[in-house]
Amino acid sequence: MGDRKLFGIIKIKDGEPSDMERRVYQLGRNIMIGWHILEGRSRDIIDFDLNAKGRKESFMSVATAMKVSGPSIADRAQVVEVLKRLAADFKAIPTDKIANQHNFDLAQAQIKASTAFARRLRGERLDPIRYMEDASGLEMSEEVVPEETLETQTKTVLTFAQAMGIPELDERSLDGFRNDRQLNDVESKTALEAAVKKSTAQLEKFLGQDFDYPAPIKQEVKDAPYSAWAYTDPTTAEFSIRENLFGRIWTPGRAEEMGSHEGTHVNRMGKRKDQIRTGNLDRFFGLTTVHGPESAVEEGLAQTITFFIPGAFESLSPEGQFQVQSYILKQMVLSNVSIMLNCGEGADAKTVSEYIYRFLPWESQAEIDRQIIWRTDHKLNQIYLPQYGFGAAHFMRYAANLNDAGKKEFLRQLFSKPYTLKQTDELFSDLSKNPRYVRVNGVNSGRSSSPFQISKGTSLAG
Repeated sequence: MGDRKLFGIIKIKDGEPSDMERRVYQLGRNIMIGWHILEGRSRDIIDFDLNAKGRKESFMSVATAMKVSGPSIADRAQVVEVLKRLAADFKAIPTDKIANQHNFDLAQAQIKASTAFARRLRGERLDPIRYMEDASGLEMSEEVVPEETLETQTKTVLTFAQAMGIPELDERSLDGFRNDRQLNDVESKTALEAAVKKSTAQLEKFLGQDFDYPAPIKQEVKDAPYSAWAYTDPTTAEFSIRENLFGRIWTPGRAEEMGSHEGTHVNRMGKRKDQIRTGNLDRFFGLTTVHGPESAVEEGLAQTITFFIPGAFESLSPEGQFQVQSYILKQMVLSNVSIMLNCGEGADAKTVSEYIYRFLPWESQAEIDRQIIWRTDHKLNQIYLPQYGFGAAHFMRYAANLNDAGKKEFLRQLFSKPYTLKQTDELFSDLSKNPRYVRVNGVNSGRSSSPFQISKGTSLAG
C-alpha cells in the first residue's frame, strides 16, 4: 500500500479505488499513459485521448513537451511484465463483480493486444501469425477473404471505372485520369473539409443525433500507408485530421472517400468522449490504440459507412463511388497478402505480386513493394494494416444483409460504445434474427449468399 511511480513517471496508489473492476481499469489507464510517455519521440501507443477536456489536462500535451530519449532494454522488459500482471489482475476478478461484461471483454482483449505489441517492441521473436491474432483477437485462418468475394468486387470496381470514363483499367489509364483531375493543396483541403461535413450531416439525419465534433484539417508530408488519419492532436488535445500529401494525387473522388472515412472516426470517437464525460463509460476506454482489437471495427465501419446510410453512396460522384469500391477491394486483397507473407516461411515477392495483380491489375509495383515491407518489417503496421481488409469484409456483409431499419440500429449501437470485431459479429447475428431488420430475402443464421461472407477454413491457393 502507499504511493509509488509506474515507470518512474506516473504516480499511483496501491489498492485504490476499492472497487476491483474500477481499480484494474485505472491501473490499465496509468500503464498506457506511462508506456506512451516512455516511448520518447516514437510515441505511437495512444491514438485518441478522449479523457482530457483541454490541453492543460492532456497527458499527450505534457508528453510532447517532455524530452524522453526513448525506452531502454530494461524499460521494454518492465512494460511487458507490467502488462502481464495487469492481464492476471483482470482474470482474477470474479464474474459477479463485473458491472459490464461487454466492456470488460474488450478491455481484456486490448491488454492482450498491448502485451503482444510490447513484446514485439522489446525484440522478442514472435510467430507472425500468432502476433497478428493476439493483437486483433481474430483467428487468421477464419479471416481469409474468399476469392469469390475478391473476384466479384473486382468486377464491381471495373464497372465503376467504366462509369467514370475508363473502359480499360490499368495503372497507366488510372494515373492519367487522376493526373487530369489533380487538386492543388488548397483545393484538396477544401474538398476534404466539405466531404467530412457532408458525411456528418448524412449521419445526423439518419440517426437523428447531433455530431458536432470539430476536427481541423492539417496537411502533412509523411511516408506512410495512409492518405489521411484522424487522431487527438497532442499539441492541442483536440480532434484533428491529417491530410497526407506524400506520393498521393488528391482528386475530388479521393477527397469524397477520405472525408466520409475520417469523419466517421471523429464522429464515433466524439460520441465515446461524451459517454466518458457523462460517466457512462470508464476512462480506460478513452485511450485508444491502433494496435488493438478495435481497429478492424474502426476501419471496417469507416470504409463502408456510405453503404449503411441510405442514399450516401448514391450521393457520391462516379469517381467517389469508384474510390470507395476500389479501396475496399485493395484492402481485402492486401489483408490476404498479410497472411501469405506472415504464414510459415512466407510467400516470396513474386508470388505476392502475381496474387495482387489477379485482382488489382492497376496497382503499381512500387506500391506493392512498400506494402510488403510495411506488412512484415514494421512492428505496428504488421498488425494494424490487415485490420482494414478484415473489417471491410465483415462490414460489407453486414450492409448487404441488413435493411435500413437494421442498419440504423446497428449504427446506433456502434456509436454508443466500443466494440471488437467479434462483438460486432454477435450484434449482427442478434439483429439478423429479427425479421424487421433484415432484407426481404432474409438471412440464414446470420449468413447469406452474398459474396461478402467470410467462410471458415478458406485457404489461399496459388
